[in-house]
Amino acid sequence: MRFLAIIFLALSIQGCKTFHQPTVYENEVTNSIVRNTKKFGLKLVSLIEAGKYKQAITLLEEKYKIVKSDITKEDFFFLELKHLQFTRRAIASNVSLLQDTHPNNLMSNLISGYYLSAKAREARGGKWAHLTSESQFNEMIKIQNRAIQYLLKVLEIDSGNYFAHLELGNIYKTSKGDFYKSQLHFLEAKKIKPNSYWVWADYLTSITPRWGGSYPLMSKNINEMAAYITQNKNLEILKSSIIVDKASLAEYKGNYSIAISMYKDALKFGNDHRVLIGLGYSNNQLGNYTEGCKYIRLAVKQRPFYPRYITNHIICEKKGM
Repeated sequence: MRFLAIIFLALSIQGCKTFHQPTVYENEVTNSIVRNTKKFGLKLVSLIEAGKYKQAITLLEEKYKIVKSDITKEDFFFLELKHLQFTRRAIASNVSLLQDTHPNNLMSNLISGYYLSAKAREARGGKWAHLTSESQFNEMIKIQNRAIQYLLKVLEIDSGNYFAHLELGNIYKTSKGDFYKSQLHFLEAKKIKPNSYWVWADYLTSITPRWGGSYPLMSKNINEMAAYITQNKNLEILKSSIIVDKASLAEYKGNYSIAISMYKDALKFGNDHRVLIGLGYSNNQLGNYTEGCKYIRLAVKQRPFYPRYITNHIICEKKGM
């Protein structure tokens, strides 16, 4: 298997420019992501890379059936799409060919929509809006418009596909903060699947103060969500969402001790990977590597291909933790 460069500005399905020569360290991160993903049993990206497009589509179709019968098994399906978004393998032309050969298939359009949505976010960069250039926003929007077309096609095929609504909500959320359009799609997803962990996770994030919402609005919705915990125990963790958001802001400002205290308070709701990585990173920033790396290892077990998690995990490995 080929391990390919980390690409910071991958721009479209048809092709992408490489603006950055990867360092040995970055390639090590890439290889670690691949190794951990194998352990997690995800196959979609490998099938696409190998040109096995029909098998890739069948894989998602079979996993989608599992989700429909058991909402607590969402991760079996959704983490395939998340891995697709985070992969550093150069599969742009493969995704394009998959789409060309299966233009009217629900899963091929979902794959194309999710993949391009991630490429749009890469084009924007990961900094706050006031630190992001106009050209970055414009490039993001151009790619997002293509992603939107594919996701709307999914909804033409199946109006009840809440995964398409979720990604449309995320696209409009990041498209210079189009709060109204974002909320339309998140609320539709919530209406379709009110007991979904991923629906509530993305929706609650979208109504944090930094995205145009508020803590009272989050609190109201967390109370609404609580009614569905008996149907999906995974929702219990999301009751910590307000605490997690406040902790992440403290972390961003460098107030690591305060962040640690808040994250530990959030642990009473369960071992949320967002809490674990926050505790790990904040402890490491204070030089508490033994404690920090303990939490980072736990976070990586839950999300073995999230770049931030892998990067911090490798830092721990280099320190012998």
